[in-house]
Amino acid sequence: MRGPVPFGKYYLLDRINIGGMAEVFKAKAFGVEGFERLVAVKKILPSIAEDEEFINMFIDEAKICVQLNHANIAQIFDLGKVGDSYFIAMEYVSGRDCRAIYNRARKIGRNIPVEIACYMILRICEGLDYAHNKKDSFGRELNIVHRDISPQNVLVSYEGEVKIIDFGIAKAANKASRTQAGILKGKFGYMSPEQVRGLPFDKRSDIFSVGIVLYELLTSERLFLGETDFSTLEKVRNVDIIPPRHHNPLISPELERIVLKSLARNPDDRYQTAMELHSELQHYLFTSGTLGTRKELTEYMKATFAKEIERERQKAEEYRKALQNKKPVGALPPPPPADAMGLGASDGYVDSLAAEDGHSGGGRVAAPQGLRRSPNSQVLKPAAVNKPDLAWDEDEIETQVFDKEVNELPSKSRIFKIPAGSVTQPPPNNDKSQSGMLPLALPVESMLEPLPQRVTRSRPYLILLVVTLISLVGAGTYITMHIVSQKKTPPVETPKPKKPALSVRILPGVPSQKPFPVKVEIDGKVVHEGATNQKAFVLELDEGMHDILVTAKGHEPYRQRYKAEANTKGVLETRLKLIPPKIDEPKTGRVIFSRLPKTATLFVDGKQQQITDAPLELKEGQHEIRIVPADKRYTEFSTRISVKSGAILPPVAVEFKLKAVQLTFAVTPTNADVVLKDPEGKTVFSGPAPTTALTLKPQVAYSLEVSKRTFETFKKTLTFNQPDVKETITLRKERTVTKPRHTKNPKPKKIEKKTVQTPTGPQYGTLSLNSRPAALILINGVRIGNTPLLNRRLKAGSYTITLISLQTKVKKSLRVTIKPNAPSRHFVPLTQ
Repeated sequence: MRGPVPFGKYYLLDRINIGGMAEVFKAKAFGVEGFERLVAVKKILPSIAEDEEFINMFIDEAKICVQLNHANIAQIFDLGKVGDSYFIAMEYVSGRDCRAIYNRARKIGRNIPVEIACYMILRICEGLDYAHNKKDSFGRELNIVHRDISPQNVLVSYEGEVKIIDFGIAKAANKASRTQAGILKGKFGYMSPEQVRGLPFDKRSDIFSVGIVLYELLTSERLFLGETDFSTLEKVRNVDIIPPRHHNPLISPELERIVLKSLARNPDDRYQTAMELHSELQHYLFTSGTLGTRKELTEYMKATFAKEIERERQKAEEYRKALQNKKPVGALPPPPPADAMGLGASDGYVDSLAAEDGHSGGGRVAAPQGLRRSPNSQVLKPAAVNKPDLAWDEDEIETQVFDKEVNELPSKSRIFKIPAGSVTQPPPNNDKSQSGMLPLALPVESMLEPLPQRVTRSRPYLILLVVTLISLVGAGTYITMHIVSQKKTPPVETPKPKKPALSVRILPGVPSQKPFPVKVEIDGKVVHEGATNQKAFVLELDEGMHDILVTAKGHEPYRQRYKAEANTKGVLETRLKLIPPKIDEPKTGRVIFSRLPKTATLFVDGKQQQITDAPLELKEGQHEIRIVPADKRYTEFSTRISVKSGAILPPVAVEFKLKAVQLTFAVTPTNADVVLKDPEGKTVFSGPAPTTALTLKPQVAYSLEVSKRTFETFKKTLTFNQPDVKETITLRKERTVTKPRHTKNPKPKKIEKKTVQTPTGPQYGTLSLNSRPAALILINGVRIGNTPLLNRRLKAGSYTITLISLQTKVKKSLRVTIKPNAPSRHFVPLTQ
């Protein structure tokens, strides 16, 4: 285009895309007080302007999209008609589609960063989920299914916005057009298996398409791409998938699982909603620490497409200057017909965004069909269009709609051009624009140069010459046919029908240049065995149904039913699936430790392990357990355990033993005599109360005696289970009896010295505790072990007992009072 072209109330600045049904222009609309807005105008091609079905699809797209108001769906502003041409004005997105991003990544030899690819898919899921759950003004479900999710229909702006476009073949409850049984709509390489089979489908079909886009963005490889449309459809139908980690080792196993689940053959095995895929993908990104952001996507787009951004900025400045002195004032006459503006026909089509990548932003460049050009029509100057040099088939770039016989489909090669002089000038079009707003127009002559017209002159002699030549040719033809008819022709034998043939090409699960040995059996008979070099070979078959079996080492068998017919040559091309490697999960058991303080250090087979409340999972076999207490006055605990697969060992009671006890005395009076003997009667200490600690053995019964003249003797048996013990002893004075003052015949009485043993140490009782099911025991917040607990020795007093079920996590607390020298028994049911 040599400059802005008026079209209704818009100025068409540049063609940015052309497909099989419509072409898209970058356009600008003006309003009062200098108001202007960039839009994208999607205009139906003149070649199908009279096809009611395509027009209905075009109108359906506008009616569906105008109801969708979401940040990740391109907005529709207007549906109108200029002359005989319908158009849609929609949101203009300054950026690239995912296909262009994919191509650029392959061109520079670097995969799209994982977090960037996942961020784009998250935004696609948000837009799809909104569309899938959209309701009308009466609250009824619209049941929208896009049916054409593909890289070409996802736009990414240079500012990091992601938007879904092209609801032209979307399925909705209130559409005017209906898809009949047997009709296939969409891009073959992005259909779901149920779409290919012609089965009923729902929004889960879009989930499969999103999975394909995610796979291709992560790997920079096409997922379903065959040499023919048939082979591509077979790959989709069979869901032949090479694991994405084969192409990109940076993909984690968890992300690969998400991709493969979205590509499950059975819709019930996929994510059931777009937000379910969104949630799991977002959770993975959070946990892996690779969550992408809009800022990172913006930086990636601006770095990757820096030249294109600068080129668009320069174009915008050129258009601004061209329109600066041409803004309309007031109402202008209606625009000329579309053909007169040069929008409906041209000898070539320009894609201003194709210079770098070799393709348009959202579709391929294709010549329209069946166009006529008026003698005064303005021609859009053709530009060189490079074919895409990457992985897309040209037939897959545009959405396919197969619902007609072959002879009904428009031919791409037939473009009728009528000489300029043979068509009279059409009358001026007085129809007003039907878009509902005032049309804007500029004189076409001011921007476009008309083609030179040829003047046709009458040439009688030329007509006579042509008539003479035709007569001579007719006479010669008649004479020749008469002579041939007089000759006796031998009877023509009917050719025998050729035997059916089948072209077979078998590919390995992982692409390789090495010879690939396979075995092909037909109806149980081996017809080929050996390396194929991955090239096709032809087999002759008998007519009828055949069972085909293909086997190869390390691959899953491939089976196919095939009907052979005379004079036909079928094609069998498939990539075998690898047999997934068997990963033997280690057989493990679980171990529970009771009375294990978290301050201790746990070693299993010499390796330190973290101490938690959960059971410790260990491999099957023998293990050395060593537990080192934080208090060095205790000995280490060590044991050897045997772990069985799938079993939970009985709780291992951890018990640290004291190495020694430090005993100190506080005796009143301080000069009392202290005698300490061991169980064998040997004197350990004898003398005045010691002022320094005595080192004694733990768990040994010692006899203590403290005495002083005029004081009662104190005796006690001591047993130590604590590292530091302090005995506080206060002696009592002896009791004496005095003589009464007035007595008859007083008799002297002998005063006996009595020894009174006064207990001054703490008093103990026992606690027995059980529960159902087994539970963890906490006494005053300190972990003791697991139930059952038998005769636990505790000081007399009150305790808070907390039980936590090991199975149901039910938690219960109770208050228990321990009485001196008395047992306390309790049973606690742990139910919901």
